[in-house]
Amino acid sequence: MKVVLVQDFEGLGAFGDVLNVKDGFARNYLIPRGIALPATESNLKHVSTIQSHKRRKLERQKQKAISVANEINGKVFELLRQVGKGGKLYG
Repeated sequence: MKVVLVQDFEGLGAFGDVLNVKDGFARNYLIPRGIALPATESNLKHVSTIQSHKRRKLERQKQKAISVANEINGKVFELLRQVGKGGKLYG
């Protein structure tokens, strides 16, 4: 039976992978636990849509991180902490 994974499953695959597994494994374990869906046209389209949303969200986060990195690049930060005897922070 062909299934599409809707979450990562160690030893089997990652989100969005289309796999051919035994019918009993799919019907009795993967599908009831929400790990996979039958690989129908609508389910494949649904998973593809989710993947594209995740990619866009990751790209936005990456651009935001790059802008923050550019903003703090070259700046000097000084952290003040109280130290104990001998100049040690801990123990």
